[in-house]
Amino acid sequence: MEQQTFNKPVKRVRNLRKISLGLSIFLAAVLIISSTFAWFMATDKIKNPFKQDPPALNGSVTEIWTPPTNPPIPGEEIEKTVAVQNTGTIPMFARLLIFPSMMAADGITLLQARIGQEIELIDLNTTDWKADADGYYYYLKRIGAGTSSTSLFTKVKLADDLGAEYEGAKLMIDIKLEGTDIVRWSYREAWWGSSAAPSAPAEFVAIDAALSPLTIDQ
Repeated sequence: MEQQTFNKPVKRVRNLRKISLGLSIFLAAVLIISSTFAWFMATDKIKNPFKQDPPALNGSVTEIWTPPTNPPIPGEEIEKTVAVQNTGTIPMFARLLIFPSMMAADGITLLQARIGQEIELIDLNTTDWKADADGYYYYLKRIGAGTSSTSLFTKVKLADDLGAEYEGAKLMIDIKLEGTDIVRWSYREAWWGSSAAPSAPAEFVAIDAALSPLTIDQ
């Protein structure tokens, strides 16, 4: 996967450390087709959105963002709205896996990059999306052909208490999109490996309760 990074050098301003950010996204469908585009770059490109031939179950991650003029300062909120667009011809269910990682300035050492600790997703939409313990966010509605989901979050922020080891670090955020059709029980089989209704964990039970009434017969 090609990754692009925001490579401006780290500078000190009023004793606040600026962290050089480079964010990239990997998208994959259940069919293991993918696309890549960059975050926090002067240019923002989408390459090879996943698709089938003939088009049926197609989708992509969409974004609205404001490129920062300087490397973001820890604690600064950067506008970044992320949603799923159905570019196919049939309704779909979708889930996103968000996997951040951070590389120290030496280009070797991996640093902690955990959502909710070193990285915060601002305005996280917990009404239309449900998280599980493995880092997936499930959209709790159908996404009709040619329409989009509501946003999962609207901003990204680095924690304002990051240590000196984060100076000069680069942050990568991989996002994997998985989509299924809404035929009964495609999402259970694709995501959980069984057509049976889950009895645990509690997150799966809640997700299934939201999605199961929205399925259709084949």
